[in-house]
Amino acid sequence: MPGGGGAKPLAELTVVVDGERKVLATSPRGFEPGQWYSMRINLGWETAQVLIDGELLMSAANPGP
Repeated sequence: MPGGGGAKPLAELTVVVDGERKVLATSPRGFEPGQWYSMRINLGWETAQVLIDGELLMSAANPGP
């Protein structure tokens, strides 16, 4: 991504249970403004996956109900 120093972009997969936010997974990934992306989220009994443009970005264990 263009630009100078500072914090690097970070994508997060989060869940909110009983009002509490918990980060399940992170990925050092930025997104370009104006660029279209295809996002797919797979939620299974055991795992959650996030795919961007068909490539796995992050995966995490399902924290349960």
